Amino acid sequence: MRKRRFFLISAVFLLLFGLGALAASNPWKTFFPQLLPFTGEQKRPMAEMHIIEPTPGPPPDAAPAQPENEPGGAVSEPLPWTAGDKLETLKLRHDTPVLIAAYCATLLDPILAEQCNIRLAADLLAGTVVPPGEIFSQNNRIGPYTKARGFKDGPMYAGSRLITSEGGGVCKIASLLYNVVILANLPVVERHPHSMTVPYVPPGQDATVAYGVCDFRFKNTNSGPILIWSEMIGNTLYIAFYGQKPPPPVKWHHKIIRRSKFSTEYRYNPSLPPGTERVLVTGLEGIVVHTWLTIETERNTIRRDLGIDYYQPCPRVVERGPMKKPVLAAKLQRSGYFWFLKGLLTP
Repeated sequence: MRKRRFFLISAVFLLLFGLGALAASNPWKTFFPQLLPFTGEQKRPMAEMHIIEPTPGPPPDAAPAQPENEPGGAVSEPLPWTAGDKLETLKLRHDTPVLIAAYCATLLDPILAEQCNIRLAADLLAGTVVPPGEIFSQNNRIGPYTKARGFKDGPMYAGSRLITSEGGGVCKIASLLYNVVILANLPVVERHPHSMTVPYVPPGQDATVAYGVCDFRFKNTNSGPILIWSEMIGNTLYIAFYGQKPPPPVKWHHKIIRRSKFSTEYRYNPSLPPGTERVLVTGLEGIVVHTWLTIETERNTIRRDLGIDYYQPCPRVVERGPMKKPVLAAKLQRSGYFWFLKGLLTP
């Protein structure tokens, strides 16, 4: 009796494996679509996993970079300042009546206390005067970005990851300062790009800071002082330089050298409703970009090369809840195969 049962079980498994060999793609789904309808959701392990998915977009090339849906840019008078007489008094006191350059950027999706940190940093920056020949340092003027000085936890890049840190978000001050400095035709003394692209300025036009590690600095080579005014109005940050005369027209130029597709990381979250997903990070492609400027003077056009910036891809992070129910076991029981196999194995 035992030998007979053994031969029957062996015959069943050989039959199943034989059918699998005929259907190379997915034998279970090919021959038993109602019995074993595997899906990507059912096959995932109940733990964090990494799946590489191609990102839609243009292939790697050397085409000019064209920022999409840029939430800001260079701005001109009138600016929506709320300071009123305070700013006018400072302009009169320091003899800086002319708007040299201004730039704005909108925070589309603030994370944690990001907006609070930017607002505090903008308030600390507003009213700064840089005398002729002096070097401005953001870290010296605004930092350290600690909770003791009123800063809170906000987002910060660490390699290809988004983490939280005290003062996270103040890099937006550095990025806008960088853009205003370029438009004002002033020399940059120190600037560091982010490890990944940012959504509020085009690639090649950003700057990051970390107190005691990296700074943003520029030199006032004008003959008169520069008055810096900055303000967070709603969810839009404005930074402007005032001086004694306007600079020549300056234009940014970018060329994408290479693009890198990002991956998607799936993480199991048992607290989510069964069968649901939640996107934590949308993902960003990696970019290598060459940036230069053209400056229109009275006599000719000057080209200034700013070099090449390298941005890593940022993975897309998706949380997934538990499976709705053990579909495979339920379908096996309903199909009759379960009882057939159980009968063979039961003495």
